[in-house]
Amino acid sequence: MGLWGGPFLREVYGLSSIAAGNVLLSAVIAYQVGILAFGPLDRLLDTRKWIAVGGTMMVISLLAVLAIVSRPPVWLPIGAILAMGFFSASSTMVMTHGRGIFPDRLIGRGVATINTSVMLGVACMQTLSGIIVGAFEPLADGARSETAYRALFGVLTVVLMVAVAIYSRSQDVKPSDEMRKAAA
Repeated sequence: MGLWGGPFLREVYGLSSIAAGNVLLSAVIAYQVGILAFGPLDRLLDTRKWIAVGGTMMVISLLAVLAIVSRPPVWLPIGAILAMGFFSASSTMVMTHGRGIFPDRLIGRGVATINTSVMLGVACMQTLSGIIVGAFEPLADGARSETAYRALFGVLTVVLMVAVAIYSRSQDVKPSDEMRKAAA
């Protein structure tokens, strides 16, 4: 969101830098609220993997709407960015899920590997985002067109769908199983 959110709101919807920044700040606050909301869900729902999958599916849905709907009213992309901030917090379950997969003697290496993979994915997606938007000819004022951003949202949708398809095949580590194992 920090990479394309501001430029998208400024270039396509004409928001000022301050207004676009306020939307992004609100998305960061929504992320923090999401962390508080998603944190206790693992014990309530007895899953971590499916919380991460569910939250990511919501982000996929929001990106798909932005990719498909041409020139929606400004409240829709603002609401989508805020909702993506909230639902992106479900990704913290990936780390918790990963921690449960590794035996105690490998937790440090395992979590470091997961974190490195996540950050590498973020770096690749940022680069890909720039390539996609940059592939479109700038408008007369130097801004990128709505079409450039819709293409970006479409690619992000597909990439996340592939990631969820791969991740959903991983073994779920239920909190109840971990508690039983710790008690034994």
